[in-house]
Amino acid sequence: DATWYSMDLGEPAPYMMVLAIIGVVSLIMIWWLLETLLKSPWGRILRSIREDEEVAQHHGHDVLTHKAASLALGAAIAAFAGALWAWKLTGFQPSFMAPAKSTFLVWAAFIVGGAANNKGMVVGAFIIVLMEFVFNVLVAGQGSSDLPLHETAAKIDQLFEWLVTGSDLWFWPHVSPTETFLLLAALGLLINKSALVEMGISGAAVFMVTYLLMGERSIDESFIGGSILANMAYVKVFLIGCLILFSLKYNAKGILPEVPVRPPRPTEGDEG
Repeated sequence: DATWYSMDLGEPAPYMMVLAIIGVVSLIMIWWLLETLLKSPWGRILRSIREDEEVAQHHGHDVLTHKAASLALGAAIAAFAGALWAWKLTGFQPSFMAPAKSTFLVWAAFIVGGAANNKGMVVGAFIIVLMEFVFNVLVAGQGSSDLPLHETAAKIDQLFEWLVTGSDLWFWPHVSPTETFLLLAALGLLINKSALVEMGISGAAVFMVTYLLMGERSIDESFIGGSILANMAYVKVFLIGCLILFSLKYNAKGILPEVPVRPPRPTEGDEG
C-alpha cells in the first residue's frame, strides 16, 4: 500500500506533497546560492551598478556584461519556478498568464516585502499568496451560506451595491457615495488636510459624472441576473493596489528593507 512517505506508481501518489517538498528544498538551495553570490565580489559589483552605473563603469567594471549575467541568472531561476508551477497546474490556459498574475502580483510582493532583499521578497510573496487563498474562499462563500467567510462576502457585495446604486449601507444609511466624498472633503477643510480635500473632491466628481452619463440601463446591462455582486478578482487587485500605495507612502522600503553590510576587512595578521 502507498503511504505518505512512498510513491507507488501503481497507486495515486501524493504529488502535491512531493512538489511542496521539492519547492521548499529548492527555495533553501536558491536562497543559499543568492546569498553567497550577493556577498561575493560579483554581488558587490551588482550593487554598485544598481546605485550608479557611471561610477561602476569608471572603476573598470563592464556594466553590460554584469547586467546580462544577472539577468541570465534570474531567468534561470524563473524558468525553474515555472517548471514547478506547470507541474502543479498540469496544464496551461491563457488566464494563467494574465498580467495581474504574471507581473502585477510579483511587483506587489517586491514592493510590500522589501526591495533588494531576499527575505523581504519571500515575506511579500507569502502575503500575496495568503490574499489569493482568502479571496478564493470569498468567491466560494458568495454562492453558499454554509461556507466560511460568507458573511464577509455578503458585506463586500453590499458595499459594492452601495457604490453602484447608492443603496443604504448597514453602518451608513441614507447617504450616497457622492455625499460621502463631499463630507470627506469638508472634513479635510476643517482639519486642514489637503489630501483629504483632494480625495473627497475627486471621488465626488467621479460619481457625479457617472450619475450624469450612465443610468439604470447601464446597471441592468452589466448585471443581467438582477443581483449586483462584486467580482472578487477585481476586489483583490484593488486591495493589493491599495496595499502598494499604503506601503509606498508610509514604508517605502518595504517590510524588510535592505540592510547595508560592509564586507569584513582583513586584519594585519591575515595580510601577513
